[in-house]
Formats: sequence, C-alpha cells, structure tokens
Amino acid sequence: MRRKVIITACWMVVFAGVTFAFGPLTLGALVGSRIQSDGLLEHFLWACRFILILSPLVAGFLGSRGALPGTGPLAVAARHGNTMPFILASAVVVIGAGFTFIAWVAIQPPPGRPNVSITFLGYTNDPTGARLARIAITNLDNSAVYAYRPLVEIPATASPTGLAYYPPAGDTHWHLIVGGKASGTLTVPTPTNQPRWKLTFLAYPDFGTARIAVERVVSLSCLSVGLVPRYLRLPHELEGDWVKSAQ
Repeated sequence: MRRKVIITACWMVVFAGVTFAFGPLTLGALVGSRIQSDGLLEHFLWACRFILILSPLVAGFLGSRGALPGTGPLAVAARHGNTMPFILASAVVVIGAGFTFIAWVAIQPPPGRPNVSITFLGYTNDPTGARLARIAITNLDNSAVYAYRPLVEIPATASPTGLAYYPPAGDTHWHLIVGGKASGTLTVPTPTNQPRWKLTFLAYPDFGTARIAVERVVSLSCLSVGLVPRYLRLPHELEGDWVKSAQ
C-alpha cells in the first residue's frame, strides 16, 4: 500500500508538471496571435488554473484505482519489471528542479533603468520640406537597449499634466536597437509653433541576452497560472532635455 501511495504521489507531480508546461506554451501562442483579446486571455488564464489544480487530483484518483502504471497489484508490477518507480522518481526530480529554478527567477529584483544619453544634433528636412529633428541615442550600458515609441512632448497649459504630444498620435512604429557602448540616431517631426519640445520614448535594457529569454519563459509560466513574478520586466520611460524650437 505504501508503495502505491508513493507512486501515485509521483504521478500527481508529473501530471502537475505537464499541465504547468502546457500553459505558457499555449499562452505564448495566443499572445502572439492576432485573434487575442483581453476577455479571451482572461478566460484562458482561468482555464489554465483550473486544469493545473484538477490534473493532480485526476492522477490521485486514477492511482487509487490502480489505473496508472506502477499503481496496480504487485504481481502485475513484477511482471513488467521494476523500472517504473525509477522513471517516476527521475521525472519528479527534474520537475522539482524546474519548479525551483522558476521560483528563483521569479523572485529576482526587476532590472535597473537603462543608462542612456539623449542628445539633440540639430534640424534637417525630409524630401517634402517638413522639418525634422536629429536625435542621437547613446547606450552607456554593456548590453543592448531596445528603444521604441518615440513621442515629442510640448507644453500644454490646458492639459492636467501640463504636457501634450506632437503629433497627437505619435510615431508608434519606430524602434531602434542600440548595442552596448554604441549610439544610434533617429529623426522625428517637431512643432514650429511651440517655444520648446522634448523627446520621450520607452526602452528595455539587456535586450537580446539569454537572461531575457529565460525571464520571458518564466513570465509566461507564472502568468499562465495567475502569478506575477517580482522582476516582471516593464519598459522604462526615458526623456531628453527641453529643446528650443527653430523659428
């Protein structure tokens, strides 16, 4: 009886590990698809949590009925050899190590603010004659920085924050990967009827590193069961100095 209980408990861990791995894979595919919506994601997350809770209970029920390999009568187990307990024990060790690693990554502190310098280089014109500002972004860190969604802020006394964006929609399609100790440039349209403006954009540090890949997998794993890792990587908003508009 004790042998059956131990093997059943191992099967419960295996069932939980398999369903836990299935969640982030499906969540990643769903997030990357074009058919996702907030409501669909919420329903999916609840389904993942329900399946994760239910799967070890199903394994426990099947094990108690002797329906899982190794949980049948000893005479049946003897005819099939004694490899099942070893295989299950190995699987439990691997799954336990995986859960321990995920927990360790999930409690790591969030990454620091990227060390980036923003320099105004001057004005230029596009082929249509519209005025553009040339901006240099210098990455002072050793790892790459992913910068995107540049916006030009202008003073706006009517706004609660005292700021407005130019143009109002912003250039949300632009992005730039700046390597460690490297620089990149961009051009943005600037207002002609404002005394000053400044550039803001969002940035992720440590872009393209193995740490990012591991954190992404752990994030999907945790979020698929309703847990938020401590390090959850959010973009940092960076801004340059105020620049006087050319008249």
